[in-house]
Amino acid sequence: MATAPPTIDLARPSWTWIILVGLVVFVLPPLALVGLGRRLVEEEEIRRTAALEQTLLADLRRHLVGLSPERALEQAADRTVRRLGWGARFRGRPLIPPQDSPEFSHLPAVLARVRGALAREIPATPLAVWVVGGDALTSASWGNPRFFRGPSPFPATAVRQLAALWFKVFERRIWSDHDRARDLRRRVATPAGWQAFREQGRKMGSHLFGEYLPLDIDQNMATGFFSARFGLGRIWLIARGRYGGAGNDAPFLGGFVAFYRQADLPRTFLLKGIRRARHAVIFTARRNGVPRLVHTSRRVWAVAPMPPSWQPPLRPGAHAYAHDSPVRLLGVWRWREAAASPHRTSLARGEALLALWAVVGSLWLMAMARGHLALPLSIRGQLALAMAVAVVPPALACGLVARAVLTLWALDGERDTREGLRQELQLLESGLTGHGIELRQQLWLAKEALARVLPQADEAVVDHHLRRMLEAGLAQNLHLFRHDGREWFTQGPASGSSPQLVETLDKMSSFARLLAARLFMAYNPRSWERDRDAARSRRPDERRGRLWEQDQLSIGRAMWTEEELGAYLGRDPIFLDARATGFSQGLVMAFLLWKPNAPVGERLGGVLFASIPLSALGQRYFLTRLTAGVANRLPGPDGRHRLAIFPCEREGQEGRFRLRLTPCWPPDARNAPDLIRIARQAAANPWSPLPRQADGAVAAARVFHAFPFMAVALATPPVTLLERAAGLLVAGGIALLVLLIGLVSRFLERVFLVPMESLVQASQAVATGEYAPALDLPEVAEFAQIGGEFRQMCKGLREGRLLTRFVSSEAVRNARATGGTAFEPGGERRRVAILFSHIHGFTEAARALEGRQVFTWLSQYLSAMEAPIRAQGGHIDKYIGDAIMAVFHDEAGAGTEASTAPPARRAWRAACGMRRALRNLNLRRKALGHPPWRTGIGLTAGIVVSGRIGSRHRRLDFTVIGDAVNLAARLEALRERAEAEAIIVDRATLESFAPTARGRPLGTLAIKGKAAPVEVFALSPDEWDPEATMTGSPP
Repeated sequence: MATAPPTIDLARPSWTWIILVGLVVFVLPPLALVGLGRRLVEEEEIRRTAALEQTLLADLRRHLVGLSPERALEQAADRTVRRLGWGARFRGRPLIPPQDSPEFSHLPAVLARVRGALAREIPATPLAVWVVGGDALTSASWGNPRFFRGPSPFPATAVRQLAALWFKVFERRIWSDHDRARDLRRRVATPAGWQAFREQGRKMGSHLFGEYLPLDIDQNMATGFFSARFGLGRIWLIARGRYGGAGNDAPFLGGFVAFYRQADLPRTFLLKGIRRARHAVIFTARRNGVPRLVHTSRRVWAVAPMPPSWQPPLRPGAHAYAHDSPVRLLGVWRWREAAASPHRTSLARGEALLALWAVVGSLWLMAMARGHLALPLSIRGQLALAMAVAVVPPALACGLVARAVLTLWALDGERDTREGLRQELQLLESGLTGHGIELRQQLWLAKEALARVLPQADEAVVDHHLRRMLEAGLAQNLHLFRHDGREWFTQGPASGSSPQLVETLDKMSSFARLLAARLFMAYNPRSWERDRDAARSRRPDERRGRLWEQDQLSIGRAMWTEEELGAYLGRDPIFLDARATGFSQGLVMAFLLWKPNAPVGERLGGVLFASIPLSALGQRYFLTRLTAGVANRLPGPDGRHRLAIFPCEREGQEGRFRLRLTPCWPPDARNAPDLIRIARQAAANPWSPLPRQADGAVAAARVFHAFPFMAVALATPPVTLLERAAGLLVAGGIALLVLLIGLVSRFLERVFLVPMESLVQASQAVATGEYAPALDLPEVAEFAQIGGEFRQMCKGLREGRLLTRFVSSEAVRNARATGGTAFEPGGERRRVAILFSHIHGFTEAARALEGRQVFTWLSQYLSAMEAPIRAQGGHIDKYIGDAIMAVFHDEAGAGTEASTAPPARRAWRAACGMRRALRNLNLRRKALGHPPWRTGIGLTAGIVVSGRIGSRHRRLDFTVIGDAVNLAARLEALRERAEAEAIIVDRATLESFAPTARGRPLGTLAIKGKAAPVEVFALSPDEWDPEATMTGSPP
């Protein structure tokens, strides 16, 4: 009898239905859009706040750097150039007056102008001021009367020669036709003449300012050097010139050089940059000297303590700052409004329109649902009007909100690409750090071997150790100082012999000698004076080095204060700055060689300085990394992703780096102007984020912390998020339109809801395992066909569930894995454990029994044996009469204890469980007067072919095939040789799960297809407890 479909009142729906539809159509979409817009605006404000914090940190770093004399002098020199009227600057050099400019024709007048301009910018008396004319052929000078005598205390030859070196006159074109200029260029054209010219300049400079006067300077920077002739502290040299063009070979028109003592520079001069800044302030606080970012109601602050020399003095009698001591801080700030999103106004307008849409739409829905919305229109007209009212307001609101959020979404692609580039650069630095650690470890091991023999070794032994380190490629130059004053300098074959390199090595050796002397004085306070006296008592021909000479000790004491020397103490190795050593082409490290078993205060036996060129370090790592690692993630042939590494060096002040273009990796990066431009921007301020490029590419740069390298990456986002956002909005609009159309036609669809709910409930019951659910569908049209097909499907499922008991669980799992497709014969090689079990004498006993009793006994036995096998994740492959063949695969059921054990161990546990189950079964049989059963168990593990075998069209069987199956059956057949409770295994299987167990040997077994016979053992469960293997060693 057909069931009548349930009736639904379409004229007056319930209030629950009205409220739900109103929420889904008119309330939830506006809320979702408003929430999305607010979240995106908040994310943008978070990004803007982070950018504001980065700007504050960059400003804070710039102001802290500006406190250094170096930066202050550079800025003052630039202002002096502008005050002199030398024009705007281009690439670090002033632009040029006309060629007939008479400005440098009368140098005393120019000197007076330069001194006046410097006095207005730098409130300190200079040590000396020099002015030179075109091609450095004429000069005028002035010296501080406190240190120099006479109106012109500097020889004109010395001024012109040093100025020619500092302004690189000989690398430029000739400005004048003076014969002396041409003659001088001919003299320095040869390497010998150039070396003689530099040596003469060095002697003149040493006579005037000391031996540490630099001959190579950067005109864009202030160069510092040490000279004991003018008191403690550094001497700063600033130079500016005018050139006949913007190229590197432009003629030299003239310039000035000024020398200042650091002790003469007042603090007001160093604070000039901070006092001129609008958003910087210096204040004092207590117990809060930690650098931090502070957010107040109206401002965002970046605060950091001033350098130690700017802090208040210690209290009388104190040796350190107390916990509540005042701390002088530098703070920079910006208004919080700078981080506010400009899209908040548009978002507020969109929210108002969406709220209006929700109210009007809900009222319209209520009127339509209650029957109060009767318009004199046709159904088509009413549908068109309803859709217009439903679509137009949200479309306008979505347009306003989309205008506010699309810009935010477009930034996601750029952010993801930049983050990917940063991760790649971080990985690149991490790999270089590992490479450097490995190289440093090798150097460390080599120096430790040298330290053990250094105290008593002669020169040949030390030379041998140093040569071995060079031959191993660990360094290019090695300079060793022993505590008794002896020195060894070893140079690699690839070092070269250019005059510039020889000069660099001489400077590095002088610096290393001074630092080694100070380190010996610091680490050997009890013995360094004795070592010094012993070295000085030797004859001159026996002295191997100048370590303990009086001038070296005096300069070493004056060169580093105790605070500055503390930066080197307690470190091994010591990484030395390129500006101090003069070796800007690589790394210089100092290793400390400790004397074994030496008393405290006399332990430092030597100091080893090792230099590693950048070209060698980069050649060994970067080329391999770029071709093997990074290139796979940042492909370069299409030009969308590029990566380059450039050497760089710190310019002596925090936050600024000097970029060098050679060597670079890959080598053709020096010809990529966009990568070089990004690298220069990052070198000028590595803490500021790089802007997006004009072509839409995203750039990232990273200065390596422990190595003088900078990595630059440039990538174009593959797909902008703006396009994806536009597609998402279109899809959302279409979905909303479909939903509104469905709302209009809902009355026609309600007749299908109740039958479909009944069908869903029946499907859920089938999913839970009930294959005869109650299904209430109308027996009309398609519903009658659906009901018949559903019941037929349930019948097939019931039959299939029953058939699964006739096959193994592995076969069922395999059938489910195939999904009912491509169910063809075939298999795969897998590592399994095979267990064979057989009842001894069952065939003879079954002849005397009735068939029903045989099946009863056999069912009892097989049921008892099945439980231990399944407990260990195995499955019964087949029953062969009274025999059992079980397979344990290399993966058991997830979440079971057995899933973590290898197959052989699980098979052994199952065999032990079968022995226990058989004992219990025999007890029950004995109580009933039946004879006990004795079984044999053979166990092995190996590689088999597991899969489906049989006919392609009909019958298939899921089983395993292989030597391991045959071996397990042969092992079980040896049950007559073993005890009743024993389990027979081969040697390989026994060693895989119980390597320390001692079973009883049963001889060997020849297996067809194997060259060597198989050793067989009998092992009872009492000899190897399966539970003991989980907690400790076997008995």
